[in-house]
Amino acid sequence: MNYVLGTQGTPWAAWRHPESQIDRIADFEFYLSQAQIAEAGCFDSLFWVDHLGQFPSADAALFWAHDPMLLLASLAVRTQHIGLIATVGTTYSHPYPLARALASLDHLSNGRAGWNVVTSASDIAARNHGEASARPSVDRYQRADEFLNAAVQLWHAWETDAVKADRAGGQLVDPDKIRAINFTGEHFQIRGPLSTMRTPQVVPIICQAGPSTSGRNLAARHADLVYAHFGSMDESRGYRESLRSSASDAGRSPDAIKLVPNIAPIVKSTEAEARRLCRELLDLSDPARAIAVVAEALAVELCAHDFNARIPPEYLDRAIDCWPWINDDPLSGWQRDKRHATWGDLARLIEARRAGDFIIGTPDHIAELISDGFTSGAFDGVSVSAPLVPHSLAEFVEHVVPLLQKSGIQRRTYGSGTLRDRLALPVSQCVDRTAWTEYYGAN
Repeated sequence: MNYVLGTQGTPWAAWRHPESQIDRIADFEFYLSQAQIAEAGCFDSLFWVDHLGQFPSADAALFWAHDPMLLLASLAVRTQHIGLIATVGTTYSHPYPLARALASLDHLSNGRAGWNVVTSASDIAARNHGEASARPSVDRYQRADEFLNAAVQLWHAWETDAVKADRAGGQLVDPDKIRAINFTGEHFQIRGPLSTMRTPQVVPIICQAGPSTSGRNLAARHADLVYAHFGSMDESRGYRESLRSSASDAGRSPDAIKLVPNIAPIVKSTEAEARRLCRELLDLSDPARAIAVVAEALAVELCAHDFNARIPPEYLDRAIDCWPWINDDPLSGWQRDKRHATWGDLARLIEARRAGDFIIGTPDHIAELISDGFTSGAFDGVSVSAPLVPHSLAEFVEHVVPLLQKSGIQRRTYGSGTLRDRLALPVSQCVDRTAWTEYYGAN
């Protein structure tokens, strides 16, 4: 299981809830407390979402409050086992400094580093880097593929036993086991090697979340973990099978790629309590913004005053065509109640999906849902977002995790080894070494 470190909560307006700890967003202890709760539940990893710019909606102004590498490096000092996954883009970065930073994080955390690869598709990020708009998707993904190829070569350029530290013989390193990679591509020319020795994992855990064709192709070639929305079991199973097939086509083992959909659990002793909290959180969002999303998608004129108006029958099927997942959504009850649904009901569902993937109910219900998805091959694990930070995480760890441990889905102890070892994810040895040369003694 993965935990998404929280700031404002899910949805973004959850910060307005009385139990929110929005005033602690600048406090390191706020994030440390989340990490320690997740580690107590034997979560595999922490994941920090990031974006290279400020979100245009003021109600999301503190969602990306910190630099991922600095925050996770700080957490590495105060945690022992949990993985540390940073979101860093490839469009406005360079492979050498990023590979070096991630290698350092892997060393300093004893093999717990991970990298969530993004390509920065927003105009906001582009304008913060001197460009008028986001680069075309094909260009961004070509650069990302080249970026990853270069970074992987840099991580492999030191052999495992390159460091000798032979005091008597005066040999610090074996020069023959440290290579210049001489990488030459369309975007990057890198001699290498890194100034950092080979790390415990060799390659940090590589994660990817883009659902586009380009994103899936990138994942097939490089990703260990793939994040996704939590849809129906059939939908998730089909996506997982597609990823495994694509990885096989790329020359990798199907078991080398894992699907980890996001969930935002609301755990209460009764379903009624859970639904009540969910409605409270969704009602904190701006109705005008939520209804505008529905109006644009269905090409219908709506305003905030229509929030409580019943949806005309002719738009019900159009809504299902536009958002087919609502029939299977565990929160919505859409299949049962759609004839009485209001525009506001639909807007809340869309807002919830945009902000996070709610699953609500009792501990038994949520544990059963996760177990069924895992055992039926719908996914390989889950990524947990806390609707209320950190209360929702604490409730999940206290009430759901023991049920998952009892059923054998979740570990009870970490054991030894790196993050990659615990996830049983192999390091690919398919590294292009054709341009490699000796580094020491070369001109």
